[in-house]
Amino acid sequence: MSKTTALRRGAVIAAAAALVLTGTTLTAPPAEASTRPGPTLPSVCYSVSSTTQTLRYGDRGWRVTYLQCVLRSMGYPTVAVDGVFGSNTRRAVVDFQYYIAGITADGIVGPVTWRHLHERSRTY
Repeated sequence: MSKTTALRRGAVIAAAAALVLTGTTLTAPPAEASTRPGPTLPSVCYSVSSTTQTLRYGDRGWRVTYLQCVLRSMGYPTVAVDGVFGSNTRRAVVDFQYYIAGITADGIVGPVTWRHLHERSRTY
């Protein structure tokens, strides 16, 4: 057993002992919950590829899913990750463009918006 594995096992045992001593119980997260820090993202967010294709209201597909995952990772919880660029996605894009990036808030995700999204995103 490597030193790293032994340390991990020791930490797990110590944490379990602390839980028993304090009477704390743990519950499993929902199946779709992420184990990454930050906002909880649907599991689909970890299987879509990056894109920089221009997206706008009415678009559909995996590129929109990727955009929605990026927005959710940035704290826009009203954005459904469904692959449809609808009104909530557009509203989040306009909000991001205006308040966060300080760029033209037109609701269209083109090269400039993608650059700002990628610079500020925590997971992508």
